Amino acid sequence: MKVKSETPDTFFCDPTKAPLVTPEGWYEMLRWYVGSRDQGGSGKQWDLLWLYVPDYTQKGIMSTIEMIPKFGKQYDINDADPFWRQNDSCAGFKVN
Repeated sequence: MKVKSETPDTFFCDPTKAPLVTPEGWYEMLRWYVGSRDQGGSGKQWDLLWLYVPDYTQKGIMSTIEMIPKFGKQYDINDADPFWRQNDSCAGFKVN
């Protein structure tokens, strides 16, 4: 059975082809992650200030994710209205 790579439940991945994850699929996983701020359904939300993870777009090297583009947009660090952007005052190993 072939899985359509456009379906959201597969994060734009097709398990029958390599690579298993596409750049858009990577950004969709990040959108889901940063969107999961509600702590256990309590209704309380917390802002994600900084994200440091193995970066798919950098071949898995631990990296700071400075911004996440909205669905269908290309990564552009100068995007004025991304899905999410780090808080520069609270990002990095040393906080200002």
